[in-house]
Amino acid sequence: MYSAPAVSYPVRRSRVQLYATAGLWLAGLCVWLLWLQGVDVAGWRQVLTLAVLMVTGVATILTWRQTPVGHLRWDLSTWVWTDNDSIAAGTLAVHLDFQTVLLVKYVGDGDSPHWLWLERQADPGQWLPLRRALYARPRATGGAASASLAVDAVLP
Repeated sequence: MYSAPAVSYPVRRSRVQLYATAGLWLAGLCVWLLWLQGVDVAGWRQVLTLAVLMVTGVATILTWRQTPVGHLRWDLSTWVWTDNDSIAAGTLAVHLDFQTVLLVKYVGDGDSPHWLWLERQADPGQWLPLRRALYARPRATGGAASASLAVDAVLP
């Protein structure tokens, strides 16, 4: 079996993430408006719900603006996260795969996990190599692994 090629991929703020969370927030606002229309007099429950909606709207925008931005690099054996502050090796796991958008969880050595939305539009030329690397097994070194690689190279 052949391993995936080395690849470097930019990680940016995801518009898909923003649109999905904004859509959910707008759905909540629509439900609140329908609820408000169905009552004769707005009471403390409606006011409290509106306050919660406003807080979650602000939290949505702040969370999106604070999403990690950097580069992921696959070096044939491990994933490396690079941003303005650090460089860390770690593991990457795919949690959602929509073919052109991926939600992955990156866990660096000793760091808290980063949830990253990877989009094809960030670098279309590297998208397929990135997907191959995400689903590839890390390259093993030594003994039986190199023997199996030699057999794979001989077999058609």
